[in-house]
Amino acid sequence: MNILELIKKRRSIRNYTNQQIKKTDLQEIIECGMYAPTAHNQQAREFLVTQDKEQLLRLSEHLRFGKMLPNANAAILTCFDTTKFTGVTGADFIQQDMGACTQNILLAAHEKGIGSVRIGIYPTNNPEYFLNDHF
Repeated sequence: MNILELIKKRRSIRNYTNQQIKKTDLQEIIECGMYAPTAHNQQAREFLVTQDKEQLLRLSEHLRFGKMLPNANAAILTCFDTTKFTGVTGADFIQQDMGACTQNILLAAHEKGIGSVRIGIYPTNNPEYFLNDHF
């Protein structure tokens, strides 16, 4: 599939099959996230990945918009390390950096035939809006 088709056909998927996701596919999807551009080349992104059903259930219990997680076969949490921000404006671009990273991940998953959805919990002045309770 060419890139234009891929972009136009990608959809947010919240219902999943029981088909396991290969570790090599997850690694390649994350690698695609790492290829996203970052402001000032700060590369502050980090990834937490789980395929553990108990962890997926726990995440779903805490994330207001994560009710589909117990049925997922994996979750990739895109995070950032504030110690890697460069210059006085490093933090000003993190939303854009993480958006580009997440989009690459979603497109890579779609190209591999893996349904995916973005669950946002940042930015907000009230993170509790996205959480059912505290971790």
